[in-house]
Amino acid sequence: MEQYDVKKIIEQYLADMNDNIESKIVLVEDSLERLLFGWSFIYQSEKYLKTDDFLEMLVGHGPVVILNDGRILEGGSVDLDAEAALRRFGVEIGQR
Repeated sequence: MEQYDVKKIIEQYLADMNDNIESKIVLVEDSLERLLFGWSFIYQSEKYLKTDDFLEMLVGHGPVVILNDGRILEGGSVDLDAEAALRRFGVEIGQR
């Protein structure tokens, strides 16, 4: 899956999330990372990213992983990185 395709998936994912919450959620700049098994990214409240006001920060979420087969897995704050999220979901790291 190419970066262009992944960005389209992320745009739709964030648009769907923004339909359900008050604060606008955006992709954290430079968080998109190519992995052996897909891509990972992090999102955050746009207000927090602009103001650094901790009251505007989203908490409890972790990296979102888009697997090479198109599945989307969202990690939580317990998942320090994308591989931790995949282990918690029982996905083999070497999967292509």
